[in-house]
Amino acid sequence: CSSTEEGLKYERFALPPSVAQSCWRRLMPPQQSAASPPASSQDVQQVQMPKVTLLIGFIVLPWLVFVLLVGAWTLLFQKAAWAVAILTLLALIGVGVLLLFDRRGDGAPGLFGMAMLVFVAIVAGTAAGLVNYQTNVVKYWGYQDKRSYNNVMATEHALAHSDAGKIVFAASATVDTSRAVGFKDRSTYCVAPIADDTASGVIEYWAAGVDCCDARENMWCDEIGEVTARGGVRLLENRGFFDMSAGPETFRRAIEMAELEYGMQSSKDALLLQWVKDPADFQDKYRRMGIGMWAVASGVYLVLSTILGAAMQMHLRSKAEAEQYAIWAQQSLPK
Repeated sequence: CSSTEEGLKYERFALPPSVAQSCWRRLMPPQQSAASPPASSQDVQQVQMPKVTLLIGFIVLPWLVFVLLVGAWTLLFQKAAWAVAILTLLALIGVGVLLLFDRRGDGAPGLFGMAMLVFVAIVAGTAAGLVNYQTNVVKYWGYQDKRSYNNVMATEHALAHSDAGKIVFAASATVDTSRAVGFKDRSTYCVAPIADDTASGVIEYWAAGVDCCDARENMWCDEIGEVTARGGVRLLENRGFFDMSAGPETFRRAIEMAELEYGMQSSKDALLLQWVKDPADFQDKYRRMGIGMWAVASGVYLVLSTILGAAMQMHLRSKAEAEQYAIWAQQSLPK
């Protein structure tokens, strides 16, 4: 411990409360060493925030901001991106207001910590919402914004259904896995013609998938093995930022290989489809996954918010105690 007042001023910022208190007592005269720091209601408030304030300001508020932002990305961004932008802006303005009141000293103690926790929630909520949107929601809307067709013959021109997102074929349509081809480009890109008994040499529709076929004559992508499957969902060009698989052009190279291998001719407007039993349920799966990811992320962040809130409270309390001990010691030193 320093033996000068200047040393005490330095130690105010360098020593933890328990060590600082020991130093103060060693440096003060015996009649003053037994004294205790001031314990007015204001001092107590500076050391420890009320439990309700801790619960609401340090835990619940940041968690609600996180939940709202992830929900906005999940439910609103596709059709109302402006609403997500406004919500994010309002949250940032709220952080600014908390910092302003903290700087002026007009509000309750701990506003700076509360502002930091809300800012962390904004960043985390935006990141989680963006991941959820790109992973699930963008695919749901990719099908929702396109048309659905029913009872389509495999020989019908694909150009007539170029705006299709979901197709249910006639009962005669099947995936001819005996003419399947796999094109290797890091992953294996698989295609097989969708045909029926009356099919001509021109293929209008192809079943497609990734890493679900042999090099030739065998393919098991999606629900190709289901006898009752008659549906196809469009292979989307916009599959989300985090889907790193190649786009339709890579599948076109597999189709060219199939044409050469089996003497087929593919329509230049041919559609690439994932073969499924229920196209509507396949689309709705992404909606369910998006809401599920929102719920799981909210639960995880509630735990994280509780940990961060408690840590912030402990930090602020330690800081306030250290400042009080330093002030008390300086006032108690003999002149």
